[in-house]
Amino acid sequence: MSDEKTPFTSSTPELDKELQAREEGGSQQIGEFVDWLRSKGFAICRWDEESRMSTLGEEHPGLVLIGADSEMKVEVKTTGWVPCRQSPRALLELYFDIDTNKAEEERMALLEAERAKVA
Repeated sequence: MSDEKTPFTSSTPELDKELQAREEGGSQQIGEFVDWLRSKGFAICRWDEESRMSTLGEEHPGLVLIGADSEMKVEVKTTGWVPCRQSPRALLELYFDIDTNKAEEERMALLEAERAKVA
């Protein structure tokens, strides 16, 4: 007889990650802190180096002209800190590596299984 344990495989790995993030990772407190920061006027920012088409003459801090097309559109490169537009929840899901689509599928599968027991 072997002392090795059979590894347990959960049928809801994404929901397990959500639960672990709430219970052990402090995701609730982190989310509340991020909300508090935003309520005080702070913004979470990310470094961005982006090229995009823009109308000639628009104001762009840190503008670097790359080229222009026949419709007076110019390709500009902006570099600097830009506000992160993701919600605190989305950032936490990214940090804790939670796939929200898979988590929702797992929720629906659990719900269907419970409904099948009742029927």
